[in-house]
Amino acid sequence: MMNLFLQASTALQLLYCAGWVHRDISSGNLLWFDSGDGNLQLVLGDLEYAKRFRAGIGSPGPKTGTSYFMPYEVPPIFVRYSFQHDLESLWWVQLWCVIERINEMSLQYVNKIFQTTYRPSTDRRDAFLAPGVLATNLKTSFPPI
Repeated sequence: MMNLFLQASTALQLLYCAGWVHRDISSGNLLWFDSGDGNLQLVLGDLEYAKRFRAGIGSPGPKTGTSYFMPYEVPPIFVRYSFQHDLESLWWVQLWCVIERINEMSLQYVNKIFQTTYRPSTDRRDAFLAPGVLATNLKTSFPPI
């Protein structure tokens, strides 16, 4: 699975080099298929919210898209969207893929940080900004080995 996220990162880098930001990275916009040789290939889809930008300036405009995976600083305020925001969204997708399917305790944590609101919860803020909070919550969510 991590190879698919590496491919997604490469696709975002190419988009960035072409002068664009995606602005709606989500689990539904990362499409993969079997290439026929047993390897999975990723296709970055849904460029509906993609915008041109200039390096160092970002892309102006309000953000709409998938709230689960939206960068932390974007929803409540007007910010200039940048490549780093796309990478953060990819990070949220990775986190969701890892913890959403572990067990009931991890599902409870998922429901606290992945919500269908554009204003991030305190738990989401802490998972992203407070040192050690995410690691502590993940340790309690994973079953013992």
